[in-house]
Amino acid sequence: VFFFQAEDGIRDVERSRGLGDVYKRQVHGDIQFYMDKIGILRKEDEILAALKKYGEGIPSNFVAFYHGGLNSIITDTRLMCIHFFDRQVHRGYAVFDTCNMFNRKLYLFDQHMDRFDSSMRLAKLKRAKTAQDIKNILFKIAAITGEKTLNFRYWCSRGAKDLDITTKPEEPTIFYCVAMKGRPVVVAKEMMNAFTVNIEVKGPLLAKAKTTNYLLNCLAADEAAKKGGLAIMKTEDGYVTEGSVQAVAFVLKDKTFYAPPYERALQSITQDRVLELVETFLVGKGMISKIYRERMTVEDLKDKVEEMMLLGGERIIPITRWDGQIISLKKGPVTEKLMKLLQDDYSNPEMTINVPNTKL
Repeated sequence: VFFFQAEDGIRDVERSRGLGDVYKRQVHGDIQFYMDKIGILRKEDEILAALKKYGEGIPSNFVAFYHGGLNSIITDTRLMCIHFFDRQVHRGYAVFDTCNMFNRKLYLFDQHMDRFDSSMRLAKLKRAKTAQDIKNILFKIAAITGEKTLNFRYWCSRGAKDLDITTKPEEPTIFYCVAMKGRPVVVAKEMMNAFTVNIEVKGPLLAKAKTTNYLLNCLAADEAAKKGGLAIMKTEDGYVTEGSVQAVAFVLKDKTFYAPPYERALQSITQDRVLELVETFLVGKGMISKIYRERMTVEDLKDKVEEMMLLGGERIIPITRWDGQIISLKKGPVTEKLMKLLQDDYSNPEMTINVPNTKL
């Protein structure tokens, strides 16, 4: 019995070119090149210096970060870090929410806290902090930064210090919070285009809980951005749900104010408040005839829409074109009115909590 083995490891004499040793030397050289390029950090001062250098490109508008594991506020943007072994990082097991402070007033704090609680229940997460604890953390961040207007974003993570997918009941959850300054307020200076994207929407659980699982949202936003606008998402059977990070609402030609139901969309605190303002100030007063919340398809809405807007982060973004179809080349009267009502609402004592005017 005779076996042929060429230098390159190929047994077929016709295919072999006798280059095995050449390939081996090339692979070995590549490995050595990359091994030489990989640094090793063992000393604390070296690790700290490397982390600071790595974080130099982070925008400076992030002014404070509360780390629940340390129970401390960090003001160096370069060191606003959480541990790799936190399940928020390697399993996406966390929920989050947000809140704005306008002129030293927390706006819709209780409403955001209710949604935060709902997300934690759906994700089976124990509260890491009480609502009063969180309020006190926001107060202290405001005192440290001295800012009048801030956007807060906060998380409840399943925590832990391993790579396991299961957790032990006694392992604590961890609260994190970051504060950003310079966030634009309610009036969007420019009208935007919107595009219906071909990204599937989340199932009911992930749609209703505000988790850190934003893969589909990111894909939707990127698809629309490449076309020059913002995303509109729809169900498999064509019903409009929401934007990538905003709710969507419409004024129809018969003066109906339409907002899709929350069946496959995250509850929007901004949209809930806008609907209250519509009911109080616009319905029956010549601008809006009624509010409608049942499902509608993309095609139905395109036939009936008169004004279109995205709602999120206590902002209203008017839409001028949807998939190339002109909706309105200027802000419509309902959009303009709602922008004014929402901006006035920032100082509404029933919707705000005063932040102590102290500095640390």
